[in-house]
Amino acid sequence: MERKLDIELKFYEGGSQSAILLIFEWNSDLIRKLKAKTTAMWSPSMKCWYILSHEFNPVRFKKDFGTEYELHASKLHAEAILAHAKSLKTANGSVRPNSFFAKPQPEREKQFEQFRAWMVSKRYSNNTIRVYMECLQTFFLYFRDKTPEEIDANDLQAFNNQYILANNYSITFQNQLVNALKLFYARLDGCQLRIEEMERPRRTHTLPNVLSKEEVIRLLRSIINYKHKTMLSLIYACGLRRGELLNLKPTDILSDRKLLLIRMGKGKKDRVVAISDQTKSGFSKARHPESPMANEVCRRS
Repeated sequence: MERKLDIELKFYEGGSQSAILLIFEWNSDLIRKLKAKTTAMWSPSMKCWYILSHEFNPVRFKKDFGTEYELHASKLHAEAILAHAKSLKTANGSVRPNSFFAKPQPEREKQFEQFRAWMVSKRYSNNTIRVYMECLQTFFLYFRDKTPEEIDANDLQAFNNQYILANNYSITFQNQLVNALKLFYARLDGCQLRIEEMERPRRTHTLPNVLSKEEVIRLLRSIINYKHKTMLSLIYACGLRRGELLNLKPTDILSDRKLLLIRMGKGKKDRVVAISDQTKSGFSKARHPESPMANEVCRRS
């Protein structure tokens, strides 16, 4: 496989203007594309191409050049470039570190792929694998100048303060990061960051927002379609998750025992819940929503 051409990005500030320098080996195709897609100009004094920072859009540049070329910048230059990119700022003005300018690191990518393969072999859900891999990529990108083995507890604390808290990310995200790091570092030898040093954020204790009985009745009475009414009634009466409801089959209804069998719920666990006579009869009516009996029950509900 042919190696991609490297484009190194550097932030340059001179006088009243700043620019993004593009350092690469001479390539006629790349130069032609730069002229067509950007406002890049040649600097005889610096002997490189550049784009004025107020005209540089990292998202568009990544989209136009990231597939054919390897884009990278040192952490210092990347932070300076991102600081001038309004499209990448959060609501509170903090800059989102991202993978636009991460220099390719084959060894780290190999570790990630091995970790992904291990999670697949342990039958972690696709969603868990995706979340953990995104957390790891975000974390290690922040410390792009360090290997995973060199990162220590002080670095983790700095990441929490300077990235998670600075960008007002949720406690859920912080917990997901800790979960991913614990799992990753448990399989890594010779590292300075110990699993026991990874502390979780303090839990918040908020009261749940519970609908009153009258609100539930009004909600169900507002639904005309009997099948939809039965689905919402089942979620409310049996405490089902959306995915659990969608995965239900007729054979999961144990009518003679007044039980509902829920297969492969959260954590890939089966469980059974009790159902009332009214819920049981709702199943049979929902399977024939156009019958006169079902319509009559729907009008009375």
